[in-house]
Amino acid sequence: MLISVIVPVYNVEKYLKKCLDSLIHQTWKELEIILVDDGSTDSSGMICDAYAEKDTRIRVVHQSNGGLSDARNTGLALGRGEYLGVVDSDDWIAPDMYEVLACFAQKERLDVAMCGVTDVWPDRIEGTPRFAPVVLTDTDEIISEILVNRRGGTAVPVWSRIYRTRLFKDLIFEKGRYYEDGYYLLKWIGRTERFGRLSDRKYFYMHREGSITDIKRHGKRVDDFRFAYEQNLACIKACYPESIPAGEYRLYMTYHAILLMLAGRDDAYCQELAGLIRKNIFRIWRNACVGWKAKISYSLIALNVHWYFCMRRRYRGWTGKTAE
Repeated sequence: MLISVIVPVYNVEKYLKKCLDSLIHQTWKELEIILVDDGSTDSSGMICDAYAEKDTRIRVVHQSNGGLSDARNTGLALGRGEYLGVVDSDDWIAPDMYEVLACFAQKERLDVAMCGVTDVWPDRIEGTPRFAPVVLTDTDEIISEILVNRRGGTAVPVWSRIYRTRLFKDLIFEKGRYYEDGYYLLKWIGRTERFGRLSDRKYFYMHREGSITDIKRHGKRVDDFRFAYEQNLACIKACYPESIPAGEYRLYMTYHAILLMLAGRDDAYCQELAGLIRKNIFRIWRNACVGWKAKISYSLIALNVHWYFCMRRRYRGWTGKTAE
């Protein structure tokens, strides 16, 4: 079973070799590795070419810079495998990741197979909690698995999965968007009849400066992050009404995440988001997906967002946690 692995590449010379080494040394040998050099201005393109000379499974495409979504779409159009996967060029994967996912997909006849993730931060490493393998066939259950993420870990991004190519190859990523995985979410879920998830931590995601979690001020990054889940909720209301609590849960969580990112940096925008939480506070309390601790946090935000930030800093100081 051939797996097409798409790797968008842009100015990652510091990280690229580690990523590519993890791909070429996979225990699952039936791979085609599509490297899309998206107009890199450092040595990334040359590194791609050098690896292609050493491994015939590697195909390199050099194109003008069009952004991450454009590079992924180029790779999607070229993939010839029965399944396809995506790896970001500053991340790396365990030697047996694709073997584990391929065997899982074949055994359970899956359209999408997903593994666990290790989040690598400058000061810490966090891994997906352990749980028994999960196979889901109901769309609403898949939405809940991804959006509410009841088993923990990183669930939304596309890179810890393989997808059956014939179902997903024509699904393109939205060009010009930050947090493009959020916009891709319901597209692939809507076509998935059999979804499987493992807790095995096979994908290593590097958190570095410039990511969506490194937002310093309100701008397009924030707007795209917010709109992704506002758009998802609108789609859920129209097509999957039983999943409305899951869609609302994720949107409230997005508002909260942005508030923490912008605390002390953009008071007007924080007040706008706090107003949206205040407007929906009764829906939040009725939402079974939202835990009681989160409901208390949302209530404090609704009362006074500055009090919430102050109380949160003090709480984290008492508990010895580092404040954002």
